Amino acid sequence: MKVKETYNPNETRNDILQAAFKEIYVHGFQAASLNRILKNVNHTKGALYHHFSNKKELGLSVVEEIIGAKMFDFFMKPLENQNDPIPVLLDIIQNKIDNLSNQEIKYGCPLNNLIQEMSSIDIDFHYSLKNLIDNWVNVIIDSLERGKEYGNVAKNVDSRGAALFVVSSIEGAFGLGKISGSPDFFKQCMKQLQNYIKSLA
Repeated sequence: MKVKETYNPNETRNDILQAAFKEIYVHGFQAASLNRILKNVNHTKGALYHHFSNKKELGLSVVEEIIGAKMFDFFMKPLENQNDPIPVLLDIIQNKIDNLSNQEIKYGCPLNNLIQEMSSIDIDFHYSLKNLIDNWVNVIIDSLERGKEYGNVAKNVDSRGAALFVVSSIEGAFGLGKISGSPDFFKQCMKQLQNYIKSLA
């Protein structure tokens, strides 16, 4: 196969990252194939190793730059600087219920998949994945604390406990949806989570 003749470093790096994300999402990190990644983007191994010293560095970059960015944009950014987080949290969850893809039912949550596969066997993946979860939890905590200050969240709410419950419920719902192969399990779990969030007011 003829490789691309033009070379834009930033575009090439992004091409490889996006292809690597798709490969890891479908096959997992350990079974991911660099040859398949390169075939899908039509770049050389030289281009890959110019940007990433090895497969592990590529995988960690996927976690931080692709998965992390997706998680931030969908689950965290809407909560930043919000004084009334409860309707925002409800909207985030409803958005995911309404826009759940067949791919997410088949393959689950890419963050959760890598936590299950890599966090116990590789310390660098462990800390990178933990950092994403910690950031997510902390954004929810901060939003709930601001909500308390403005009288939109009950003063007796344990913000950290609630944030952990929200995150674990979402990730658990993805897992149940994946194992059942049906969106119904996921949506039922998320509807119950919405009921819990309403109780925080």
